[in-house]
Amino acid sequence: MQEKFTVLKWGNNLSTGLNWQNEQHKTLVEQINKLVNQEDDTLDDILEFTKYYTATHFRDEEAMMVHYDYPALDAHIEEHGFFVNSMQEIFKENQKDKIKIRKILTELSAWLMWHIKNSDKEQADWLIKNTNIKNHQPTEFYEELENYRRNN
Repeated sequence: MQEKFTVLKWGNNLSTGLNWQNEQHKTLVEQINKLVNQEDDTLDDILEFTKYYTATHFRDEEAMMVHYDYPALDAHIEEHGFFVNSMQEIFKENQKDKIKIRKILTELSAWLMWHIKNSDKEQADWLIKNTNIKNHQPTEFYEELENYRRNN
């Protein structure tokens, strides 16, 4: 039996103060650890789920930021774009090189931890301090986000 490798570990140091965001971050951490430890025959399924879940998570964060006029919105969206582009690189490499995939995932994991601890924490702190975000769910603002994306 192969030893399991943990790239990311969820802890209170990653908590942003927003329950919906924390739950989504926990799922992303679990998925990246699964990707690192995957068997070849399950890689496609795990990659597909991670790609879908990441898109959903980023949409939720961006919907809240657009609705509440978060001042660092554009920079935050740009960071999300980096992660999405990295995931696309993993998809391309999937058929080629499993060792390279693990290297990319390790780098991506370090970036994700930095992003949660810094950008997401800063965003959540601002939203909690300046809005009534705890009374809302991201899905309430999807239409507003789509309008923002069309116009920017």
